[in-house]
Amino acid sequence: MIELKFKQQNPQLGEVRVVMRLIGKFIYFKFNQSQYAETIMQQMSARGAIIVQAKDWIKVNIFEGREDVKLGEVEFNLNTTPEPEIEKILSEFYVVQYLKAGFTLG
Repeated sequence: MIELKFKQQNPQLGEVRVVMRLIGKFIYFKFNQSQYAETIMQQMSARGAIIVQAKDWIKVNIFEGREDVKLGEVEFNLNTTPEPEIEKILSEFYVVQYLKAGFTLG
């Protein structure tokens, strides 16, 4: 399990904080009712992600129905790649994406 925390000061939304846990091929977001969180979940859902909210966490499966995956520049097979390696790939991908979007780690 890898936990990532991001934050950003947004002119329209105020302070935006994201807590993400990567467990195997699943992404868990700490639940918060914000416009930013709703937008992210809508975007992921539109791309085919399966999203389930359970109490304080939102579980996201962005790989539903896939076996061979390309995430950024990395290609891997969900059935043969060990879970710790999938977590590392997801972590590296999301750190780059959030930093590009103007977030900082923390």
